[in-house]
Amino acid sequence: MSDLYGVDPTAPSSLLEFASLMRLFDTGEGRFIADFPGEWIADVAQHIKSFSQLEQVAAIEWLRRGKHALLPTGARYDPKWPWSENAITLGKEEDVVSLIGAKGCPATLVPIDRALLDPSVFRDARGGHFARTAQSYAKVARPLLQTSPKIVLIDPYLKFRTIIEGTNSYRQIPRFRETLDALFREAVRWKRVECFKFAVMSKEAYQGDPGGKMFKDEMRRLANKNGAQSMELDFCELDNHSSSHARYLLGMRNGLHFDWGLDTGDPKSKSHINWIGPAALQPLLDQFT
Repeated sequence: MSDLYGVDPTAPSSLLEFASLMRLFDTGEGRFIADFPGEWIADVAQHIKSFSQLEQVAAIEWLRRGKHALLPTGARYDPKWPWSENAITLGKEEDVVSLIGAKGCPATLVPIDRALLDPSVFRDARGGHFARTAQSYAKVARPLLQTSPKIVLIDPYLKFRTIIEGTNSYRQIPRFRETLDALFREAVRWKRVECFKFAVMSKEAYQGDPGGKMFKDEMRRLANKNGAQSMELDFCELDNHSSSHARYLLGMRNGLHFDWGLDTGDPKSKSHINWIGPAALQPLLDQFT
C-alpha cells in the first residue's frame, strides 16, 4: 500500500505510454511517483514537447491530473549525472518499489515498455491490513500529509474522555492521543499541512462539554506539543442521528478509509485501511473540504 516509484521523466516515448503510465497513479490506486529530481513535473512537461501538438494537449491534462500523486523524497540528485545513474540513490529509499526507465535503460531500471506489460511491476497498492499503532497509522497517512495543505479527520467516535457509568465523573482515553501525536509530528515534518479539520459527533467528543471547548482546547495542546503551533485547527459536527460508523482521513485530492478508525489497540490486531476511489471520494470532499 502507498507504493512509491521512481520514474524517469523522459521514459514515455509516446502519448499512449504516458497515458498508460499516469493511469496507474490515479486517485485511489495507492501508487505514487517520487519527485526526483525535484522538478519532475517541469522535466516531464519539457519532454512531452517532443510529442505532436495534439498529443501535447492530452499529455498536459494527464500531467495535471497526476500532480496529486507526486511525493517528495530525501534522495539527492546530481545534475551532472543522467537520471538512470542518480536513480541508484533513489532505489535505496525504504518505500521505493521500482525504478522505471526509458526503453534501452540500464539493467538497474525496468524499461517502461516492459513495465507496462508486466503485472508484477505495478502491484495492487489500494489497501492492506496494518497494526493498530500510532506509528503504523502515521506511515500510512504520510502521502496525504506530504501533499495536502488541508487534512480532514472524520471519526464519529473520536474523544478524549468518557463518562464513568453511574457517576458524574469522567475518565481519560489515551488511545486517540497517541495517533494524533504521531499525525501532528508527521505533518510538521513535511511542512505542507496548513489546516487540520476534525469532523466529530458531539455526543461522543463533547460529553459534558457543551460546544466542545475542552475538546478543542485539548486538541490545540496536542498540536502545540508536537510543533504545530501555526497550524489552523477547524472543527465540525457530524449528525448525531447518523448510524454511519465510517472513519476517514482526507486530503484535497486523496483519501483513506479506516475500518477501525484511528484509535490504537492491541498491536497484534490489524485494521483494514484502503485508499478511496474517485466515485466514493468526491462526495466526501464536497461535504468536508
